[in-house]
Amino acid sequence: MNAKKFFGSRKFKYGSVAIVLSVVFVALVLVFNIMLTVIGQKYSIYADLTTEEFYTVSESSKTQLEGVDLPVEIVFFQKREDIPDPTQTANALGYVKYLAEEYKKSFDFVDVKYIDMVASPAAANAYRNSTNDTIRNDSVVIVCPATGKKKIIQIKGFFTFQQSGELYGFNGEKVITSNILQVANTRKSKAYFTTGHDEFIGYMDANGNTRYTYILDLLAEQGYEIGAVDLATGDIPADADLVIINQPTKDFAGYSAEEAGGTNEIEKIKNYIQKDYGDVMVVLSSSAKDLPELREVMQENFGIAYVPQTVLSDTTANTVGSDGGLIITRGAGENTSFEYQMHKSVTEKGIKIIAPYSVPLQIVGNADKYTAPVIVSSPESKIVGVAEDGSAAEMAAPNVPVVAISSKIAYDENQNEKRGSLLVVGSALIFEEAIAKNSAYGNTDFFYGILKSLGNKSIVSDIPTKPFSDNYLDITKKDANTMTVFVTALFPLILVVLGTVVWFRRKRK
Repeated sequence: MNAKKFFGSRKFKYGSVAIVLSVVFVALVLVFNIMLTVIGQKYSIYADLTTEEFYTVSESSKTQLEGVDLPVEIVFFQKREDIPDPTQTANALGYVKYLAEEYKKSFDFVDVKYIDMVASPAAANAYRNSTNDTIRNDSVVIVCPATGKKKIIQIKGFFTFQQSGELYGFNGEKVITSNILQVANTRKSKAYFTTGHDEFIGYMDANGNTRYTYILDLLAEQGYEIGAVDLATGDIPADADLVIINQPTKDFAGYSAEEAGGTNEIEKIKNYIQKDYGDVMVVLSSSAKDLPELREVMQENFGIAYVPQTVLSDTTANTVGSDGGLIITRGAGENTSFEYQMHKSVTEKGIKIIAPYSVPLQIVGNADKYTAPVIVSSPESKIVGVAEDGSAAEMAAPNVPVVAISSKIAYDENQNEKRGSLLVVGSALIFEEAIAKNSAYGNTDFFYGILKSLGNKSIVSDIPTKPFSDNYLDITKKDANTMTVFVTALFPLILVVLGTVVWFRRKRK
């Protein structure tokens, strides 16, 4: 065939056009994918395909952050490009980076900054609160320049772990939302522990180290300043947001002490709740001896009674373990009630609140107080005590309160509610480390729900930990790779084949 005639033929022209168009299309697809990859990595354009939505800001966070109007910065201490994307490698800081940048997109007041602490150590050190603070290249600081408050979070703080130490889930959304609320809050919340009655604040472990009640850690995580008050020598400070009486073993002084010229500590507690509309939490221990003055004011003034040196037991179906002491509780109250709000973020999700070796409480009521159980035992529970002859005595006691609330409520001239509350916790271990840190239980979130209900608007609730699993992607890596091959290679290849078929068919005509 004559070459000049062939290259000038109509078949060649139309076939060549088809091939050229196919090649150009393939090239454009490849260039388009490269551009999307570069732009996505630089400007955080991506879709959260994880089942648990690790990188998504939930509606709960958006609602709880509605009132924040001060600028907040989330600061990393590496260059952005040096923090690998978690989709490429299992990099812990990458999870936080993705989520932080989603906060920046969702809220006008949030900015994300990256500081290379190797190149600019002085800039990194400026984010420390004191010389004792440690900032590493995997630290994250959440800061509000207007209030001057900073929260330094080490990378492990964004994740939760099982008791065995095994990684359980990503807690980044709760950590970021909680700390934004804390640093943007112009007022510092304060909790005071009473002293002078052998309350449980700390103890010396077998290695000679001082170990404190885990309640201190829970309060510190929510931004509380901690103080102590001895009611025998001083009054409850005016700036107190919460007073905690934690497992006292000696009684408080009452009217008999006042008659003898001493201080009436009971009157101070009563007046703080009823006249100052303050909040007091009493944590009881089943091993403590009777405290008549404290027990009397709880019962007569606030309508909550308890029987000393007794403990709740249950059938194994309603307990953890087999000894019957670690009770699985049930939430109390109607959906709109005050007490229900304390546990709703836990119980509505079906998560268990465990109450180990709880003193049984009883609601006896008081005419001028709102008194109600918060969580209760099961219908099969019973009370175990010591009979007069020294033997163990059991009595059926279904649905016994484990935590109860009694509130004095009034209204100011503008009809704004004032509420002072006595919260009684029957279990000395309900908020201690072994139980509260266990990711299988909701005790920590229950504690935060109590703080929020008692008036702390900076407490985050209803944001669960997002657990990891082996197949947490809706679109697996295999599926994603298959889609990539289809878009970048297979689809264009099909077009090339079709173009070639058209060329040959026209050539034969």
